[in-house]
Amino acid sequence: MSLRIPHFQNETNASCPDLLGQGYRASFHTHSAAKGLRKKIYHGHLQGSGPRKGEHAVVKVFRDGPGTEAMCDAEIDKHRLALKLARRFNKMVTDPRAKISFTLPLKSTVESLAFGQFLTRHRHGRHLDKREWVLIEENLIRQSEYQVFIGKAGETLDKSPTALDAFLHFTYHESGRKFVLCGFQGIQTEKGYILTTPCIHSEDSSFGPITDGGPKTLRKVFDQHVCNNLCYCYDRPHPLSEADQKPKQENGRRKITINDDDDEDEADEGLFIAPSSDPKSVDDLRQRSGSTSSHDGDDDDHNDDDVFRTNSATELRVMLERADLSNGGHGNAGFGFHHKVFSLGKGEETSDDLAYCCTDLSKSVIEEIEEEQRRAEEKRAEHDSSGKLSDHDFFRRIHLGDQIKSEGEMSRQTKAFDSDGLLHRCNVQAVGGIEKRPSI
Repeated sequence: MSLRIPHFQNETNASCPDLLGQGYRASFHTHSAAKGLRKKIYHGHLQGSGPRKGEHAVVKVFRDGPGTEAMCDAEIDKHRLALKLARRFNKMVTDPRAKISFTLPLKSTVESLAFGQFLTRHRHGRHLDKREWVLIEENLIRQSEYQVFIGKAGETLDKSPTALDAFLHFTYHESGRKFVLCGFQGIQTEKGYILTTPCIHSEDSSFGPITDGGPKTLRKVFDQHVCNNLCYCYDRPHPLSEADQKPKQENGRRKITINDDDDEDEADEGLFIAPSSDPKSVDDLRQRSGSTSSHDGDDDDHNDDDVFRTNSATELRVMLERADLSNGGHGNAGFGFHHKVFSLGKGEETSDDLAYCCTDLSKSVIEEIEEEQRRAEEKRAEHDSSGKLSDHDFFRRIHLGDQIKSEGEMSRQTKAFDSDGLLHRCNVQAVGGIEKRPSI
């Protein structure tokens, strides 16, 4: 007869392999350290032969009932989706402190229960079951101060704009306006943000009935979102119609696919929706940026965009990636925030106009703009040398002096073009700065 030694801590079986191919066991406490809406968190340590042996960890146990492998896979899929989006976002961020990463949990089953497990009274909970599935993650609390940066409904305590605000908007843009990531919590270090499981709100409520708030919560997130100079060019969700008030729930978990040959992580293939190139969205963006004559000035949806409607004759078109605009088909093949203004009209540009319409101007674009202005100055000089002053302008010059210009000159009056100042304002993110900007 063998003598059973009582366990003083709960233990798991070997987990699935991590990114380095190592699996670990975890021993964790009998009392939970924190509780969320769906899971309880227990502190513990990793055991095994890998390089992370002895590392502090947390074990997440599902609250409503014994965890299953499918429930763990759903959580891991969220992390993989967030990781892939973060990798794309980090390619456009120069400041290391603004880069974003997510923990990748490991799934395992409970092997043994502690001796005092059943002696503990659970008022509103349940006891752990053997063989139930749990998640094992890094213990970020041991590394730095744990913070909630953006809540699950988009609320934030930090009034100043951050890279996480831009990342939230970026996820909506990259998903083809299908879902948005929020609920960012974790730590911030000199190497950037390290975050745990995000919350996802989708148009079809396909990321779970508990945490996915559907299209209504998705729009609530953007009601509280303030765009900055990294994301103000991205589209925002349209108001819900009466037919869309009820969320559409699909059977089972959705498989999101995208063809991405340039991504470095082959293991994360099959997690994305390709950004939509809907012609309606392109036409809407053209209308909102003031590049169409069919705009209705009384439309309440565009009253906040007056700052982008300039007095110059140039039509300012923001170039969306993969959007084929009708004025020459200029496309922005790259991802990210470096949207440039390529289509110059017959009028004059001012530095303020351009500063609000792009986030990055290369030297070639600056030279093109200066060349357009030089040609306009030559045409104006030729016109002034051959033309005559009207009687009205002549009368005004006699009585008011040469400081008063003709009506034609007044209509063409713009600020002097300052390329150095423009580059300084447009390349704020090059030095890691983030500014608030109204969205287009």
